[in-house]
Amino acid sequence: METNKNHDVFLGHRLGLIFFIIALVLVGINALLLHLNEIYFPKIFVLGLAFGIVSPILFIFPGTALEKIPKGRDWYILLWKQAPFLHRAMWITWTIISILFAVFVLMGLEP
Repeated sequence: METNKNHDVFLGHRLGLIFFIIALVLVGINALLLHLNEIYFPKIFVLGLAFGIVSPILFIFPGTALEKIPKGRDWYILLWKQAPFLHRAMWITWTIISILFAVFVLMGLEP
């Protein structure tokens, strides 16, 4: 019996995972520094928070399904061009919300 290993790939899922890993690394670095040296970098923490807030929307609205991941570095351009309008609108809206939330949190952190 032959199995078909071809399946649809959502580039939004790939980008969402990358953003989530970036968020974990940035927040983790700050948590480690806070635990070890009792210092932290608020801007890096807030940047990690913003990436963490944006990543779930890329799983909910992943864009158009492709048969395979394109070769090269321009896959994010392909993601944007082939995504439906609703997905792009949600990405923009959620990114603005996450940036505003991150700035609000940054203003509330003590120096």
